[in-house]
Amino acid sequence: LWDPARNDWKRLDAREYMEPDRPKAFHFDMDDIWNGLRANGTVFCEGLLADWKTWKDRKGEEYGLLCEVLRSLSPHQQDLLAPGELTRLSVADVRDIPTLTSSYGTVPVTLASAAVKRILALAYLITWAHTEHLRACTLIGDTPSDRFTVLIDEVELHLHPQWQRVLLPAVLKVIQTLGHKGAIQDGGVFPNIQVIASTHAPLVMASVEAAFSPEIDKLFHLRLEGKDVIVEDIPWCAQGDVVGWLVSEIFGLQQARSKEAERAIEAAEAFMRGDTASLPEALVTREAIHQELLRVVPGHDPFWPRWVIKTEQR
Repeated sequence: LWDPARNDWKRLDAREYMEPDRPKAFHFDMDDIWNGLRANGTVFCEGLLADWKTWKDRKGEEYGLLCEVLRSLSPHQQDLLAPGELTRLSVADVRDIPTLTSSYGTVPVTLASAAVKRILALAYLITWAHTEHLRACTLIGDTPSDRFTVLIDEVELHLHPQWQRVLLPAVLKVIQTLGHKGAIQDGGVFPNIQVIASTHAPLVMASVEAAFSPEIDKLFHLRLEGKDVIVEDIPWCAQGDVVGWLVSEIFGLQQARSKEAERAIEAAEAFMRGDTASLPEALVTREAIHQELLRVVPGHDPFWPRWVIKTEQR
């Protein structure tokens, strides 16, 4: 995490915050996010567990903002990420642990699933970065930044498809609604927002179709060529659904099926065209192809009517 008010080494006139005290950036691992970031006796971040309790106890704007961010990043409206009461996990651990309430009960955040922990970490860092930036600007007498950039690698990691479908639009909405005095323009949004995200999930691509603007947004495809990674600037074209994205040039599948079903249907297509030269050795007759289709293609598949009608005509 990099903050121009706290990590910019060129600005050495900051009040009692000179070059030796300024990290070039805040490098968090997951333990740092939860338990705090410290170095050489300096506390850079208290961590999610401590800040959650502090923000809740003093009923400050940070806690309200955290609740709003969690609500916005929830997988769906029927199961919102809502903070519950603090709890103790054991007689040996004196910490008050934050909890989340859900349709199936109250869960301490330290015992939440990998998906929930990932979203909690993201929600906390967005809230912490924003509020601490404002405090730092107050201390050094500077104007808060009007820029907010978020980089997310592997958006879909640990996430259920319901969550994959809403996360990126939710992140954009969260940042747009943060805003702050001195940088709010045109209805209280950051004028300059950028989200850079990578994904292997077609559902994540489908999720941004409504929000994608070709005038200001870009789609890049990374492919391996020998030992080199080639970055391709791909013209934006909405594909409509997950299947459309799977068979697009972005993901490059011939069909959105199992390899066995794709092989059988490709053989059936060749057979119907009369292209017997391209048939696999084990699928050279109508009966062999039909038996393989029965094995790997479900009965409700839309391919069946065409195959049955075409082969009966033949």
